Amino acid sequence: MRTVRILSVVVGGIIALIVAGMFAVWLSVNPNDYKGQIAAAVKQSTGRELSLKGDIKLSVFPWVALELGPASLGNPPGFGEEAFLAFNHAAVRVKLFPLLAKRLDVGRDRGADGGSAPPAARYLGIVPRPPAFPQHLI
Repeated sequence: MRTVRILSVVVGGIIALIVAGMFAVWLSVNPNDYKGQIAAAVKQSTGRELSLKGDIKLSVFPWVALELGPASLGNPPGFGEEAFLAFNHAAVRVKLFPLLAKRLDVGRDRGADGGSAPPAARYLGIVPRPPAFPQHLI
């Protein structure tokens, strides 16, 4: 009986530390502080301008999630000035407990009809735009 009590105290303590750690991350990390670094990394990797107009929100339970508001990705050099990609809302969610067990369980949104995951464009709220024709070919 004493072993069960000690084991339950240890497990409870570990769970309390995990909860306290998640709460500390949620309080101390502001993902909006990293907007400039994210835009610079996208510019360096792709040569395109990333505009993050809305706030980035972080949640840690029951999903580790990032949600961001309006954003757009510019066309590469030589194409039109209009955005290559624009969306009003995007969310990336990963379940916490499977992640702790080294499994990745990504959240998906279901369509209004209750079917399986909708196409990525509808899920991200992407505003479709016609492709820009390269300026040097006009």
